Amino acid sequence: MDELLANRYQIQKLIGKGSFGSVYAAIDSKTKKKLAIKVESVSITPSPIEKEILVLKKLNGLKGFPKLYSYGTYQEHNYMVMQRLGKNLSQVFKDFSHHFTIAEVTHIGCQMVKRIENLHSMEILHRDIKPSQFLVEGKILYLVDFGSCKSFIYAGSFHIPMTEDIGFIGTHMFASRNAHSKIQLSRRDDLESMCYSLAYLLRGNLPWIDPDSSKNTEAKIGFRKMNYSTLSIFEGFPEEFSQVLTYVKGLNFYYCPDYNFIFNIFINLLEKYENYNIRLFKNPKKPCKTCLIKSHKHTDTKKRHEKDTKKAENCLCLTEESSSLPEFKNRQQVPNNIKVYNSEILLEKQYTIEVKTQKCISEMIKDQKKGCKIF
Repeated sequence: MDELLANRYQIQKLIGKGSFGSVYAAIDSKTKKKLAIKVESVSITPSPIEKEILVLKKLNGLKGFPKLYSYGTYQEHNYMVMQRLGKNLSQVFKDFSHHFTIAEVTHIGCQMVKRIENLHSMEILHRDIKPSQFLVEGKILYLVDFGSCKSFIYAGSFHIPMTEDIGFIGTHMFASRNAHSKIQLSRRDDLESMCYSLAYLLRGNLPWIDPDSSKNTEAKIGFRKMNYSTLSIFEGFPEEFSQVLTYVKGLNFYYCPDYNFIFNIFINLLEKYENYNIRLFKNPKKPCKTCLIKSHKHTDTKKRHEKDTKKAENCLCLTEESSSLPEFKNRQQVPNNIKVYNSEILLEKQYTIEVKTQKCISEMIKDQKKGCKIF
């Protein structure tokens, strides 16, 4: 393409498209630097790009988040210029024939929890954690796409209240149970979505997704998700994954998660595979002839998972980028009243705090007196 955006950025090709805009590979005509540019129509309100700009400014300098170089409006389009990164985890997962080893998924978990912790340290919730929101560049996972973000602190120091009937937010496949129940999301929900993402990368699927796509409505997925136990989700895999999900499910709405506790579980598990080859941070080899004919089928059992490990190590099968995975098809639009400002003042007067919320606040106060860590 010969088009110049803002008379400076040479657009090369489309590298991603979502509900709220498109991402293009580009080159800065002045510095010759490779960049990524997200573009959306100015008619979209509220603007997800404006929200992302606020978040990226706040995250500036933190490891594992893309750098923001420029932003503005050009020919009826909002745009922001960012650091260009590699493929997202969903694309890499497909390149490896939907087969990651336990060590690789554990390594991914270590980086995921650190990115989420850093985001939460800035008083921001992501609310749409899933594999495609993590991009691989070198040996680092980058967390991206902050269009669904929300501050969980308002008026400077108050945690948002737990309200109901807020509408579904996130992606059906990886959303937390609270998202399906239309309950206000908090820090625990980002971590729950992280656990489901890890389960997907281990299993190659999630048990609440039906082969018949017509049965994968938000309500039906939510109902099936509620009925699966933690142990059954990670059946056949190390119990450490179940331990993390059990811990996350037990968190109170207001509690600050113990991120180090989760990170240490993953680190201790990773030590069991210390000499294991982490392939996804290396340049893929050419696909072998066998895999060009028939791709590897991922199984749900630990036995098959370990049996096929050696074969997978020597055969990195590349496939074309695709939007056919379920997670790309069911992302829900964010309600119009969402803001990301740190000092946001929620329309508290429009809400009556339910008895349920009052009980949670009472529990929080009691726990605070006992010395529990809440904020």
